Amino acid sequence: MEHRTCDDLVLLEDVVSDSNSSAALERLENSLQGVKSVITTAISKSKDNLKILPINEDNIVERIKDMRKNNDHFDKLEQDLILKVTQSKVKGKKYISRVLQDLETENKQLQSMYEKDDFHDVKICCEFENSFVNKEEAVGSIGCVLARKVNVGFTLKKIADGAGQTKDYFKIDGVTVKQLERLRAYGNEITACMMLKENITLFLNRDMDRHSKVLKFISGDFEGDINLLPASVFDIAYLHEKRVLVTTGDSSKSTKVFDMDQPRARRHLKMNDSCCGITSNKQVFIFCTNNCIKVLDYDALSVSNFPADFENVDLQETYLTANENNLFLSDYHRDNVTCYDCSCKIVWTFTNKAILENPRGISLDDRSNVYVAGSMSNNVVIMTSDGKRARELLGLADGLDHPHAIYFDKDDDILLLSNLTGPAFKYSITVKPVKK
Repeated sequence: MEHRTCDDLVLLEDVVSDSNSSAALERLENSLQGVKSVITTAISKSKDNLKILPINEDNIVERIKDMRKNNDHFDKLEQDLILKVTQSKVKGKKYISRVLQDLETENKQLQSMYEKDDFHDVKICCEFENSFVNKEEAVGSIGCVLARKVNVGFTLKKIADGAGQTKDYFKIDGVTVKQLERLRAYGNEITACMMLKENITLFLNRDMDRHSKVLKFISGDFEGDINLLPASVFDIAYLHEKRVLVTTGDSSKSTKVFDMDQPRARRHLKMNDSCCGITSNKQVFIFCTNNCIKVLDYDALSVSNFPADFENVDLQETYLTANENNLFLSDYHRDNVTCYDCSCKIVWTFTNKAILENPRGISLDDRSNVYVAGSMSNNVVIMTSDGKRARELLGLADGLDHPHAIYFDKDDDILLLSNLTGPAFKYSITVKPVKK
């Protein structure tokens, strides 16, 4: 994101040196009042938005009822769509409440919200199918429901660097967990996991002596598996809806595209190199080979090298994750986690065997807190995005035994993880602000 320049900002040193001047004090007071005014407006608009959502929901429900007319065939479609409206309202309220909590707890987070482009109004939308007509039972859907972020009626202006900021405002000490579910996902080696829509949960079971499989659970119950004969498995990345990309490690030097509604792979992509840890950003995938990191453009089917020096780094069977600005690599060979920036330079490296040993799976929440599965330390460690602070979030007392697979669902703030041979666990993650 391109920000405005800060040429018109006054340095703090200049304000202090001129503190005896009533004019300088008046300017400083006016600046603070301006920030307070913006935050007050933000709080007011968030509260108004919360009040409007139920009305928004009622209006759409009435529109849906009007659309269905008198054909009994649409009873089920109507109820399904109304349920999605309610679910969208709940998610919208959750988003607004989180922003409102940010604003009301501490005013100084204003700059952080601006830089993350993290403040919008939420509006529930219902898009009806153009082909919808009152006839025949061939109609499979009358529309879709989604919650959209829309621009608010005012602008959050950038504040000078360091002013009004609280870096790592939501400290990792404020992160709490609550176990939601224990899944009977067992295997020879559970190397990766993922959550999809419609309560679908996936696990990769690597078994070189038999057949490696994708284990599929729906609403916590085992639904079935997909054989990857004769390939192995290592990691998984989201592609589209129920479609995923699975890496095969060293076995076939390829990745496979799977649709969860089909028993076989839809597509095989030869990479001419081992494919281990993988992460995605839209249709671009970043994955580890044994000695370098590569970037796959799925639409263009082109592969290029990530331009960083890994000459002395063993990347065999390592995991990685990324956000828009950084790449995070868990290196079990060296017992560390390393962060790279967009120019491929090392930003920081975290090493502390007292709390993290043999790091494996790695994931990020929507605030870029890092979650790492420690296989030999039998725990999950959470660390700040700058790598300066870390603590154990889950451990042996929580049933962890050589965990490898880990996944964070940013939509619902759910942490999914699995021990190497099972079982697996789902935890709700709550991030509460803490005082400095």
